[in-house]
Amino acid sequence: MGIQSVTEVSHRVPAPPPVPPVASGAAPADQPGKGATPQPVHVAPAAPPPPPPPPPSKGFNMDIQIGLHEETNTKVYSFVDPDSGDTVVQIPIQNVLNLVASILRRMEAEGQR
Repeated sequence: MGIQSVTEVSHRVPAPPPVPPVASGAAPADQPGKGATPQPVHVAPAAPPPPPPPPPSKGFNMDIQIGLHEETNTKVYSFVDPDSGDTVVQIPIQNVLNLVASILRRMEAEGQR
């Protein structure tokens, strides 16, 4: 077959002619119309930040009820919507309080508390 070895070279490509160095800021000899100093690039000023979003129409207007979870003897803070009377957030959450109460009941049953 006609596969040549990697080391065999049948012909060489002639090297390109050397490029003469040009001093920075100087116009090349073949382009006489170009100026010696580069033109400044226009950069637009930074845009102002967008305005803040409008405040929510509903919220931040909460009643706070402080109670006591009797089984765990823990203070409970409930944030209540004054218009509807619904509890929006409760800290600590009722499910967590129920879990802690069940652990405490189990510990008392086993005599560890």
